[in-house]
Amino acid sequence: MLLSACSAEEPKTCLGDFCLPNDAELIGHQQPADFDLYQVDWQGARFGIYVGDFPDFRIGSGVKRAVTIDADAELKIDDTQGQILAQLGARSPRYLLIIGPCIAIESCALAKFADAIQKAQ
Repeated sequence: MLLSACSAEEPKTCLGDFCLPNDAELIGHQQPADFDLYQVDWQGARFGIYVGDFPDFRIGSGVKRAVTIDADAELKIDDTQGQILAQLGARSPRYLLIIGPCIAIESCALAKFADAIQKAQ
């Protein structure tokens, strides 16, 4: 697992090509194959992050939802959970799939968490 600082101003937990928000706590990491899975606690909610080339993005119907790391990201909501699929870049790993609580587009903790994730410098 690669941990580094994203910028000189504030120390953050960076996981390869992206950095978690300052107040996020990384609580789990697995690398079952050629992808990484992370569990993160942030502002009282738990999120899952998939980093790899072949995300499983099937729940609900999708809408375009720009986030800090990808202006063309897509949000899908199914009941109380959501998924945001963002592209990291052209080289592997290409995708970041973030899973977490989301009741509606207007009140979606997942979207707020995704907005707080930044690209590593």
